[in-house]
Amino acid sequence: MLLQELAVTMDTAKGKPGFALGDMSDLPDDQLRGLIPIMNPAHKIFTEKGFVCSRTPGKDEDIIHKLFPISTENLAVFNRLNGRHTLSEIGEMVARDLKWEQPDAFAHTRKLFCLLVSARVCLPKNPPPSD
Repeated sequence: MLLQELAVTMDTAKGKPGFALGDMSDLPDDQLRGLIPIMNPAHKIFTEKGFVCSRTPGKDEDIIHKLFPISTENLAVFNRLNGRHTLSEIGEMVARDLKWEQPDAFAHTRKLFCLLVSARVCLPKNPPPSD
């Protein structure tokens, strides 16, 4: 179990609102906008044959995942998942840099973030706010 999930489980047991990383894509935009994404240091990121991939140590051998195709729009989001900006701020930067409408840029930011969370490559630095 990841430390982030353990902390959330402990908070839930204490009566505080909790969440599971697998439920991240189910959260509404309002709750996701304020999250600050960080990369999971257990995953080593590399590129191979046009894809961004991750490598994690496995029991017998490393586990490799193809995460997403290398593209301008994907890298505009990915390179900002550094623990310094909220998803909303990243969406605004992507919109400005790619000359996209802000809702489209946030939707792409959300999609890539949720994909990386489901692969446990990226985690929220701060828990999502409760309803």
